[in-house]
Amino acid sequence: MISKDRNVIYEGYAENWLKKSTPLGLSISKSLTALAVGKALCSGAIFSLQLRTDAILPALAGTSWGNATIEQILLMQSGSAEDGPAHTGWQTEPVAVEHRGIYNGRMTRDFIEMMRRHDARQFKPGEKYNYNNYDTLVLGFLVEAATGRKFPDFFNEMIWQPAGPQQGGAWIQNNSGQTSTYNGFSATPEDWLRIGHFVIESMRNPDDCFARYLMTAAKQMQRTHIPTRCYGYQTWSWCNEDNFLFVGYGGQYLVITPKRGVVMYVHQASNTNDAAMMALYQRALKLL
Repeated sequence: MISKDRNVIYEGYAENWLKKSTPLGLSISKSLTALAVGKALCSGAIFSLQLRTDAILPALAGTSWGNATIEQILLMQSGSAEDGPAHTGWQTEPVAVEHRGIYNGRMTRDFIEMMRRHDARQFKPGEKYNYNNYDTLVLGFLVEAATGRKFPDFFNEMIWQPAGPQQGGAWIQNNSGQTSTYNGFSATPEDWLRIGHFVIESMRNPDDCFARYLMTAAKQMQRTHIPTRCYGYQTWSWCNEDNFLFVGYGGQYLVITPKRGVVMYVHQASNTNDAAMMALYQRALKLL
């Protein structure tokens, strides 16, 4: 789907019923979690992104995450472990397997206990970018600790409802009620677009704290394991200032072009059609 100024200008579905489906955003959820961090910062609940994480989360004291600043976590620079060869955000396949129960309601392990057990401390915090799902889980816990609210409740008030959704959205949680902030938000295709437009509209007042946060979040702060992509605060770009992306594993994209007021949402089962997808988006921009 492609929209401009909240008006849909193109949509296509492999099956008609998908129009009313609620696709899981997978790692698009990471970028949504970063939005919640920005709201916690601008509300005063988080004093500074330069705070060490263990100042807010004592349970992580002595870990890579506890020793890192909030900004380093946003940038995937905890140093805990190098991303595995499949680039799923887990350092090894056995670690990934431990987490797959989240998809069928059988996730009984405590996330923080798992983090402490899997913390390899391979790099110093801030030393190196490494795509890491645990970094995003930490951000969710930070929001909860700083605001005193459950992450889904805070997200619903500060991000989801202001975006103007027409249907419900939901976060996956484990059996302990911990939110899977790295992969767990689902919404209808049109409501995914509305999140993108909420971001664009929020960026339009340069004097606003959240707008400044978003402009920083979308900057090309570092290169990644993908040569053509840069990374900001849990947010991707093509290493230019024209647009930025919220990206999910296996072909989910929320592409945001603020200066044009254009958003594209794509949900695929693989990255096979990425080139055709981006050609369609570039063609739409030229026609607008």
